Amino acid sequence: MTFEDHLLDYLRQFLTGQHGQDYEFCETNGDCLEILCIKKDPSAEKCMIIRIFINHERRQLFITNIFLPQALRRHRTGKKLIAIVHYFGTQFNYDTFVADLTDTFRERLFRRKAVQTGIFDMLQITQETNLLED
Repeated sequence: MTFEDHLLDYLRQFLTGQHGQDYEFCETNGDCLEILCIKKDPSAEKCMIIRIFINHERRQLFITNIFLPQALRRHRTGKKLIAIVHYFGTQFNYDTFVADLTDTFRERLFRRKAVQTGIFDMLQITQETNLLED
């Protein structure tokens, strides 16, 4: 398995363990990594949950999109996904960045000790970034 396959598998397992009763999760592995969710009901509503670009040369992971359906919010799922990507990246000496941030999400991550990068809508996630506690 490739680095990308391992990361996608790790994320899919987490999502299935947390929300598998209501959703199915699948992934794409092309120019970027994406995890999609499909609601287990007649609507079969589908949406992209997370998109990650990888720069292997510079050993960097860029989370450019996190979108959670309303039912998956308020369970810290988004922050846990970022934490998983960061943890996985550190195991392979990759830095993790969250990019294309809205102003409010940027401020929330900054309060949780994400590090400014000099680019307004991008923060770096570090060991000090508090993603799992209040």
